Amino acid sequence: HGPNEALTLETIPIPTSSDLSPNEVIIRVEASALCHTELHFADGTLNLGVAPITLGHEAVGVITAVGSDVPPSRIGQRVINYYYVGCTTCRW
Repeated sequence: HGPNEALTLETIPIPTSSDLSPNEVIIRVEASALCHTELHFADGTLNLGVAPITLGHEAVGVITAVGSDVPPSRIGQRVINYYYVGCTTCRW
């Protein structure tokens, strides 16, 4: 959960459509990769001052559920998730 700590695999609850805010979606991640910068997070040579951090920001998947403000036609669409730049308005 921080620099210079061993990586861990954790099980977390799978969100459901009832967990969504109106403008959110649930993405079933089908592939994710670590970049070299993330290895620097893990070894402590680059510290963002944020912990815990989930490694594997280069993720792709399929939208499986949508909030009430998102068109239902988005379900089933393939998407890429880029979490370094957030909208700064949602809870994530």
